[in-house]
Amino acid sequence: MDEHYALTHLATVLAAAFIGGAVFQKLKQPVLVGYIIVGIILGPSVLGVVQGREEISLMAELG
Repeated sequence: MDEHYALTHLATVLAAAFIGGAVFQKLKQPVLVGYIIVGIILGPSVLGVVQGREEISLMAELG
């Protein structure tokens, strides 16, 4: 897997999580719910931004 490709996806996921958290905070809902919903949307079952097991294991190692 290309490192730039993985870093681009990581940046996309982090930015989307930040935006999702901010939206849910404005709606006076728990920020964690926003993170979970963004994760579901970006996951392999909906949009498929994060698909491969390599990407998921890389993000798990970082976090």
